[in-house]
Amino acid sequence: MRFVGILFGVAGAIILAVVLLVVAIAYMLTESGEDLEEEFAKRKIVTVLVSGDEGIRFSGSIGTIDGSRSVQGTTPQKFTLTGSAFFDVFTVIIQKDVAQGRLAITLRGCDEGNKTESTVASFGLVSVIC
Repeated sequence: MRFVGILFGVAGAIILAVVLLVVAIAYMLTESGEDLEEEFAKRKIVTVLVSGDEGIRFSGSIGTIDGSRSVQGTTPQKFTLTGSAFFDVFTVIIQKDVAQGRLAITLRGCDEGNKTESTVASFGLVSVIC
């Protein structure tokens, strides 16, 4: 009888420990899951400034990992890209539609600070990634 009582006591303790462990793990996953949902809901915003000599016609593409869109216009122009807070790549590829003048692209809000590239080449192409 004593052996049976000890056996149930040990088994009960093990079951209780396993239940407490499962509850603790579930709590941690729920807490971190809520945090992850909040983090995924956050979005990173990068501003694209197309500048240089005023009135330069341009066309090109701007986008993130999720997709891109065509843009066109004359300098100066401003566009906004929205991406993931965790990881995203912002790309801008814009070409001058004219031979003369300077075209500059600045990405504001990159993790490594602002990034600027420019060209004075005839029908020159500018590419900026952050």
